[in-house]
Amino acid sequence: MNRSGKISMLGPRRMASRFAVSGSLTLLKKEPVSFSTKIISEMTVCALPSLQNITTNERTASWLDHARDLLHMINTFRMPLPIIGIGHSFGGNMLTNLSLMHPRLLSSLILVDPVIQGHASAPGGPAPAQLSAFRRDVWPSRSAAEAAFRSSKAYASWDKRVLDRWCQYSLRETPTPLFPNEPEGSVTLVTTKHQECFSFLRASWDAVSPDGEKILDRNLVPDLSLQHEIKYPFYRPEPPNTLTRLPELRPSVLYVFGGISPMSAPVARQYKMDHTGIGTGGSGGAKDGKVKQFVVEGVGHLVPMEASELCADAAAEWLGKEAEKWKVEMEKYKGWTKLSREEKTTLSEEWKRMIGGPLRRTKSQL
Repeated sequence: MNRSGKISMLGPRRMASRFAVSGSLTLLKKEPVSFSTKIISEMTVCALPSLQNITTNERTASWLDHARDLLHMINTFRMPLPIIGIGHSFGGNMLTNLSLMHPRLLSSLILVDPVIQGHASAPGGPAPAQLSAFRRDVWPSRSAAEAAFRSSKAYASWDKRVLDRWCQYSLRETPTPLFPNEPEGSVTLVTTKHQECFSFLRASWDAVSPDGEKILDRNLVPDLSLQHEIKYPFYRPEPPNTLTRLPELRPSVLYVFGGISPMSAPVARQYKMDHTGIGTGGSGGAKDGKVKQFVVEGVGHLVPMEASELCADAAAEWLGKEAEKWKVEMEKYKGWTKLSREEKTTLSEEWKRMIGGPLRRTKSQL
């Protein structure tokens, strides 16, 4: 147990360079909370881990793999409690699934525009995977790549500090397995556009009929339901499958939604508020003060990149209150630790009374 009054932060998908960039790890200068441990992780197909796994990554990236990796990592590094999970986009989905695997592991979640919904990406407009599939991914120099990023409309609304870190960490020098013969000084993306697309969508055209009415090969799509909104020629199982399990979610949750995000339309936000934690094993939900939302108006899906300060403000307020709740739990735990070994491991008089006392034999049983 953490006796320092500090909390541990777990953040998948480079949250240190996105959400936390505003000093949010000035974040907690605004509340009486500090971090004892900060672990920022990345799934095997993205960023630096993708370089270490370059010979083993394939076309079937699973978001649940990273949730399992997080569980193993926490057990390996023995992060002190309480552990707070902060995740954006499918990082929020991963943390939710980690909490469904181990309901008491994380004390609270901050889910920033999480991809937990009936479809893999925005239902209308260009799909992220389509945009990424045809994006440029090699430049003659690092300076040329940075100039392209900084002049692009796609990055124009990003917090400058986030964009600086993107330019710093998203590029690598060639040669690489994909670009073995580029001129000296050329750079490409650390996360290849191919693996980025595979993390967005899985191919299903060999396993599902074109009308989406029949599964032709269950072995290829074992986690696809014909009730899913998107089935052919691609699918992504984790968003809809996780959506159905939100009532089971045990940790408290702060949702940080983008006000104009296609992932978080008003009806989708309300669904999450109405269903998160309300089922068996869940936290009790919004009615018990366990689920709240903060909407960043005028911002789309890339909330932490564009509104870092607002994200930090919302997180600081939430974590300050959650830390106080944790202190109350710790006091209860300390009271339990003071019990004798016998009191901890044997039936109490109250237990015996509640069970109804000893059975009384009737005369016929004597």
